[in-house]
Amino acid sequence: MNREYFITKVLINRFILIIIGCVLVLSSTHSEAKTTVETNIVGSPPVITGCPSNVNTTISGCSTSISWAPPVASDPEEGMDSFVSSHVPGDVFPAGVTVVTYTATNNIGEIATCSFAVRIRSNDVFDNLTIPGNLSKDMTAGCDSRVQWFEPELNCAGLSIVSDYSSGESFPVGETTTVTYFVLDGTFVVGSFNFDVTIVDNIAPSFASCPADFIITANVDCQAVGTWTPPTASDNCSGTLTPSASHAPGSVFTLGANLVTYTATDASGNEALCIFTVTVADQTAPVYANLPTDIIVSANDISCQAVVAWPTVIAEDNCSGSVTVDKSHTSGSNFDLGINRVEYTATDIAGNINIKSFTVTVVDDTPPSVTTCPANIELNATASCTVEAIWTAPTFTDKCAVSLTIVSSHDSGDFFDVGTTTVTYTATDDAGNETLCSFDIIVNDITAPVFDACPTNMTVSTGSSCTAVVNWTLPTVSDNCDVSVALSSNFASGAVFALGETTVTYTATDAAGNAAICSFLVT
Repeated sequence: MNREYFITKVLINRFILIIIGCVLVLSSTHSEAKTTVETNIVGSPPVITGCPSNVNTTISGCSTSISWAPPVASDPEEGMDSFVSSHVPGDVFPAGVTVVTYTATNNIGEIATCSFAVRIRSNDVFDNLTIPGNLSKDMTAGCDSRVQWFEPELNCAGLSIVSDYSSGESFPVGETTTVTYFVLDGTFVVGSFNFDVTIVDNIAPSFASCPADFIITANVDCQAVGTWTPPTASDNCSGTLTPSASHAPGSVFTLGANLVTYTATDASGNEALCIFTVTVADQTAPVYANLPTDIIVSANDISCQAVVAWPTVIAEDNCSGSVTVDKSHTSGSNFDLGINRVEYTATDIAGNINIKSFTVTVVDDTPPSVTTCPANIELNATASCTVEAIWTAPTFTDKCAVSLTIVSSHDSGDFFDVGTTTVTYTATDDAGNETLCSFDIIVNDITAPVFDACPTNMTVSTGSSCTAVVNWTLPTVSDNCDVSVALSSNFASGAVFALGETTVTYTATDAAGNAAICSFLVT
């Protein structure tokens, strides 16, 4: 707990004591004798006369006998049922304030009351009162600043005692606090006394996480930046502390051993140390100034290999001077198809080694070649509206592939429907390069539709107008390819025909343009 907390607590406690005293004074000032009436509006309530005034007296001791002239109650209309009081003249009253109440009740239950206060002040407040002496407590563990003492006991039951602190409370560490007790006689503060409480903190702070000694690697200037998690310190009373340090994380250290010291000091001046060593050593391997990144090249057309060159690789060291560089391949070497690993090893005088590598990937990025690819094929459909197509499969070659994968959408000898169908061959080499060969199979429909039923010639008689309306059953038609057929005619059933012979013609045309004719005579 901090000093501000305890100062605030004392101010609040004393403010509360002042409020208590004011409330007691105000309550006693306004507790005058009074008479009240309760009625149910049936008749007149009782009448109390001679209600005593408040009694104020000062005594030696804790109680005394008090007498007064009793009031009188009467009810000429309804008659009296009872007249009782909480106290009678001559009763013994304790120090403090006591309210005396008289209650009058008539025969129909109406009530009237009379009350007054008996205030007794004692002159013997501090007789036989045990007052604690000054107290002191040393911290031995934790920060338990609670202090116990025997609470003072008053010799009069009618008196009360209040304080800004109670036995068992915590006190500010490293300071002397005055504890004040106030004695009340129920109405006024009649006295006070105090004593001092002193708390001494003699326990040093402690570090929860002091860094261990560690080694860091020198940079190009043979120095190093040391980083660590700052240690945390805590104190039994001050809580978490911010230690002072000889170095901060991020400081630059020279080669060798460097001592770092953290000091934590609590509010009472107790001190604790955290000490560790930061050693700067040359543990840095050489670094490459220009190591190539991975290289991807295309294979040549002859051997499916590639000659690859790169600049001379340079390695540098921060402290050790010269560096020896070894390599698995030299610039300008011939590399095979696929992934080839080139490794460099740089070693400084201190024996630090840095092994790095890059890859040279020789890729086959040339797709296969088509040697022969069939031309488009045009065929006429059979009566079943399909036709078999025969062709010679295309051939492919590749410069580097061990094998080719050839996939086709159709095979020679497959049957094809009327229309145009594209046949595709895809050749894929080992590197995933693809080449396509495609051609069309064109199947023509050359079969005309067929009339399944065509009306026969017919003769009809005319009427008085020398014409006649002629009806017939429409012809039906079918097609070998089950495609839609358009049917047209020069006359429709139900048409009016003139005297003589007329030829009626129906024309059926399929989707391929093939046509068939059905005709008959109307006489």
